[in-house]
Amino acid sequence: MRAVLKNANTTRLLIAEKGMSLRGFSKEIGISQGYLSQVLKGDKIPSPKIAFKIARGLGQDVNEFFFIYND
Repeated sequence: MRAVLKNANTTRLLIAEKGMSLRGFSKEIGISQGYLSQVLKGDKIPSPKIAFKIARGLGQDVNEFFFIYND
């Protein structure tokens, strides 16, 4: 399985609306800031586990943020 981010701008906006920086948000969900930045830039495709962490951290369903594909 792989997860592809639908819209990085929407994700960044929701993180900001939580009053958090990328660093604070990544720390809260247990991933590095560098990895989160790479996902948001489209340089990395996160594992489904990381995609779920991001979505849960934003209080949303993973399908709101990611296209999930079975390979």
